[in-house]
Amino acid sequence: MYKNSPDGLIGNDDCGQMSAWYVMSALGLYPFCPGSDQYVIIPPIVSSYTLNLPNSNTLNVQSHYASALYVQPTFNSKPYLKSYINHSQLMQGGLWQWHSASHQQWGQLPEHRPVSSMN
Repeated sequence: MYKNSPDGLIGNDDCGQMSAWYVMSALGLYPFCPGSDQYVIIPPIVSSYTLNLPNSNTLNVQSHYASALYVQPTFNSKPYLKSYINHSQLMQGGLWQWHSASHQQWGQLPEHRPVSSMN
């Protein structure tokens, strides 16, 4: 049943990595690149949730769209155009909301996209 090989632990999902990836993605936060402090943001599959952060701050996320073709996030009631968030900004907490939009604005410009190269 248990042996020293990749399939040696029954039910092992890469020591929790696959389930952690699913939970983060379902919450709308995708760790973009190992070693980077950026998360790609996507609309979550749940309507609302609250993260109690280790620094005692909270991040509240709410989705106010129903099968919309375009969505627009707001962060603390201000339009948020970037398609990513830095870890330090995430740790500040706040209110993250997803709304239906009539056209695409979010993540359109190159500066609104995460850095995809390492220097």
